[in-house]
Amino acid sequence: MIPRSVNVAARLDAAARDIFPAGLGVAVLDPRVFYAGLAPDEAAALAGTVPRRAREFTAGRVTARRAMREIGFLDQSVPAGVDRAPIWPDGLVGSIAHSAEHCVAVVAPAADWISLGVDIEPDAPLEEALWDSVLRPEELAWLDARPAGDRARLARLIFSAKECAYKCQYPLTRALLDFDDFSIAIEAGAFHARFQRPVSPFGQGAALSGRWTAAEGALLTALALRP
Repeated sequence: MIPRSVNVAARLDAAARDIFPAGLGVAVLDPRVFYAGLAPDEAAALAGTVPRRAREFTAGRVTARRAMREIGFLDQSVPAGVDRAPIWPDGLVGSIAHSAEHCVAVVAPAADWISLGVDIEPDAPLEEALWDSVLRPEELAWLDARPAGDRARLARLIFSAKECAYKCQYPLTRALLDFDDFSIAIEAGAFHARFQRPVSPFGQGAALSGRWTAAEGALLTALALRP
C-alpha cells in the first residue's frame, strides 16, 4: 500500500502545477521525512539548527533538485546566502516554501522568467490576534464584507499571498518589506499584491499578479514573473 503522505504529496504537486505556468519545474515532498544528499555548501547553513529546521532545509534542497530535473537541469546545490535566501545556480530562478507537513519548490530557466514566488500554509484560520499586524485597513474592510465563517481562513490566504509576493520581489529588490508594504486583493483563484511604496525596480502601486488554490488541507500561492 502506498503511504498516505505520498498520495497527499502527489495531489499537492498536481495542485501546485495547476497554478504555475506550464514548463516550470515543480516538486512537493514531506519535510517530516529525513532526506540525505546535501552538498557541503548547503550543509553549512545547518550549523546550530534544531532537528526540525534541519529536516525542512534538507527537504527544500532535495525538492528543488527534483524540480530542476523536470526542466532538464542537472542536480545542483542551492546554498543559503547571508540573508538566508536561496542562492540559485546560474541559469535558474526558483522559490522554496515549507509548512509543518509540506515542502514545495518551483524552478524555471532564468532566460524565460525573472523571478518566482511560492508559499504554502495550512488551510486553517489565521488567529485574530495577528490580524492587526498582518492586514492593512482595506484588507480588514474587505474581510468584514465576507461571511463571518470565511474571514479567518481568508485572512490566512492574504498572509500567504504576502509571503509569496515577498519571496518573488526579494531577488530583484533585496528589500526587506513589512506586511504593510503590500495590499492584497483576492479573486477566485487569483490575487494581486500591490506595492504600497516604491521599491526599485517596482514603483508605488505596481502589482504582482498570482494565483492560489486550496488542496489537501493546504493553501498554495504562486507568482511567476516574465522579463
